Amino acid sequence: MKKKFIFLVMLVGLFVFTTVMVFSQNNSTSTVRWEYTVLNVKYTLFEEEANKLGAQGWELVSVSGVGSTSTPWYHFKRRLP
Repeated sequence: MKKKFIFLVMLVGLFVFTTVMVFSQNNSTSTVRWEYTVLNVKYTLFEEEANKLGAQGWELVSVSGVGSTSTPWYHFKRRLP
């Protein structure tokens, strides 16, 4: 009898856990929106400008044009509210 009670408690616990996980995943699937900006500055100015953008919530995601004769393009993104 005691084993049946423990099994029943574990089964109910598993059901509750599964239900909570399913509903929490459904609520967190809202669409995430991003905005992007590009910075094109000489390397000597990059740190100062990147710190300004970082303070505003921008995150560096890629760099293009490295090794070419022009200045590199620094690509940033941040989540829209």
